[in-house]
Amino acid sequence: MNKESKSKFNLWLAEHPESFRPSDEARMFDLVNSLHETEGSVCIDEIFSGFTKSHPTYNKEEAMRLSDKWEEQILLIMRFLDWKKQIKNNLVRK
Repeated sequence: MNKESKSKFNLWLAEHPESFRPSDEARMFDLVNSLHETEGSVCIDEIFSGFTKSHPTYNKEEAMRLSDKWEEQILLIMRFLDWKKQIKNNLVRK
């Protein structure tokens, strides 16, 4: 993860990512877009570590459950962005 993505990652986790409010979703989308543009990635261990560092009193089991959910969401969005890029590239070639 590059410096810009790391900054976006920290900002997303420092707020209230578990709330799924539009502003928190927007921060996650901004992170995922940054990761996609730089071919970066993030794994459940990084998410869990970052979330529990930002929210040390959070229940660890719940934090792991959320981290798993977020990892899946991030991977799904990354796959969508890959698909969108592939479709765009195929249209340009025609």
